[in-house]
Amino acid sequence: MVFQKANLKGFSIIEVLVVVTIGLILTTVAIVGFRGVRTNIKTVKAANVATSLIQQARQRAITNRVPHSVTISRVPDSSGNRNVLTINSIDITKTPPVTNVVRVEYLPQDVAIALPTNIPLTIAANMPPQDTFQLADFMGMDTATIFFNIDGSVTSGNYFPLPGSNPFRGSFFFADAPNACTTTQRSELTRVVSLYGSTGGVKTWYYDGTTFRTGSKNF
Repeated sequence: MVFQKANLKGFSIIEVLVVVTIGLILTTVAIVGFRGVRTNIKTVKAANVATSLIQQARQRAITNRVPHSVTISRVPDSSGNRNVLTINSIDITKTPPVTNVVRVEYLPQDVAIALPTNIPLTIAANMPPQDTFQLADFMGMDTATIFFNIDGSVTSGNYFPLPGSNPFRGSFFFADAPNACTTTQRSELTRVVSLYGSTGGVKTWYYDGTTFRTGSKNF
């Protein structure tokens, strides 16, 4: 019996290098894309958590007939954590009124709660209201407290009907700006939560790189 020699052929070094190079390119593209998704998740998560807690505070004020406040602080607390959101109930049967903490949440640390300086905002009916931290009541501050009244409306300065209970209309901006930077390299990841004083209604926005729009974008 005659055996024929198998015609075996291996990969050349050039073919191996080509395959490895292609693999490295695809891996790099995937990593870059994944980083973008992770950053996007941070801004979206921050805006969604803030929206949920703001709505929760409003609903509690209406249901329990007790004023509630929401405080958003973008500076480190005693534990070194930034971006702290706190819901408080206000017992107005006591003199002076007693504030009780209802819930505390820490928003993503690598998110700046501010309108980045390199994103323009035109104040108009179809645009988000002004950045809360640029309003007269909170100018130059890093902590803002708003109050939900028993009718669902929202005020700043104090809860209604106490003096200084100014109608609140403003926005909280959540930007991809690690370490509280004032600018963002990825403006399209900016998300916004706006509140409207008389009703306490909440509206969400996203920046598409050119202007602010409402819609899904993970809200």
